[in-house]
Amino acid sequence: MSSDPDIDAFWLKSRAMRAIYYERNTRKMIVQTAHGKFLIYKDIDEQLTHALAAHAAPGMVFTQQLKTVLKPKLARMTLSNFMLLRRVRKIAKAASETAALQAAPDDHADRRPDAGR
Repeated sequence: MSSDPDIDAFWLKSRAMRAIYYERNTRKMIVQTAHGKFLIYKDIDEQLTHALAAHAAPGMVFTQQLKTVLKPKLARMTLSNFMLLRRVRKIAKAASETAALQAAPDDHADRRPDAGR
């Protein structure tokens, strides 16, 4: 869950997508691709977002089936969408910082043959 109460965030283990965000008030779905690009889609049902996030291969479903179907719903970059992206990027940054803190330290760093010289 995200720190913003109006936005649901789903972090994915996918090659094509990093995360999906859904703003309930405006019914907008934001897809963060693996390359860091954000795509905003308008008038999306919350059930579609939850189903995509729960799917075993969300990246494959998105790239092969949904991307072409949702193309007409791709939102233009307006001021309100820009502000929405700022909120989403803050959520993504906080999540990545939390994940970095929880990651185990690299045990192999001191095992180099030249360590300690």
